[in-house]
Order: sequence, then C-alpha cells, then structure tokens
Amino acid sequence: MLAATLKIDPNSGILRLKQKIPYVALVVQDALNEYAQNVFDASQELVPVDTGFLQDSGYIVTQDNPSGDLSSIEIGYDAPYALYIHEDLELNHPNGGTAKYLENPMELMMPDLQRNIIDRVSALVYDSVEKAQNVRYVSSITVDQMTENY
Repeated sequence: MLAATLKIDPNSGILRLKQKIPYVALVVQDALNEYAQNVFDASQELVPVDTGFLQDSGYIVTQDNPSGDLSSIEIGYDAPYALYIHEDLELNHPNGGTAKYLENPMELMMPDLQRNIIDRVSALVYDSVEKAQNVRYVSSITVDQMTENY
C-alpha cells in the first residue's frame, strides 16, 4: 500500500485567511457603527434649534439580526415635527441649522463609509495574504510510515 498525505501548514497564510473570514462581518459592522455615529454627530450640528427639543430627540439604535448577519442601524429624530422641519426647504431658522439636517450628512459621508469598508476588509485579507507569500503551504508529506518535513 502506498499513500500520500498532504498537510497544510497551520502557520500558512491560507489557514489564517480562512480563519479571518468570519471577522469580515465584524469589521463591516464596525465601519457601519462609525458611520452612524459620524452622521449623527454631523446632524446634531445642522439640526435647527429653537427650544432644543428637536436636537434632544436625536437617537441611534442598533437592531441585532437574529441570523447573526450585520445589524441594522437607525439614526433619527423622534420629535413629532422632525420630518416637517427636515423636509421644508423654505423655513427660516433664525438660530441656525438647516433643512435636510440628517439626509445631507448621510449622503456626504457615504463615500467615506464605502472607502472605510473597503479599507478594513482589505487590511484583514491583506494581512493574511502578505504572510502567506513565501510560505510553504505543505508542511509535511507522509508516505506510509516515512515522514519528511519540509
């Protein structure tokens, strides 16, 4: 009987890359959380202020996904008149602020979110791929009872 067994070196980049795949969702979620906080902070600077009630009604809520996939994040203002103030481009805001106080930061920062996700996932993958270069992927070959390590 002649048998050959190939074993992947546990220190090779291939296994490190495989192990990091579950972390892709985590780094994307971190990027989404950061985006949501940045949008919220920017919207707080733009929301019109009269009594402060509208500004104080701002919130960020993360809803976990039961399947373990990415969580959804809601950014909003729950004052009864928030939508009206947000959408009416003709309103005068003597104390500062502007309409579209939530939509504008979201649109403005969307390219940053996309770049952030690409950078984070790339860094995760690149780290494993870089370490995989010039590594012997097969650590040993066993033929019957003879073993030679490489």
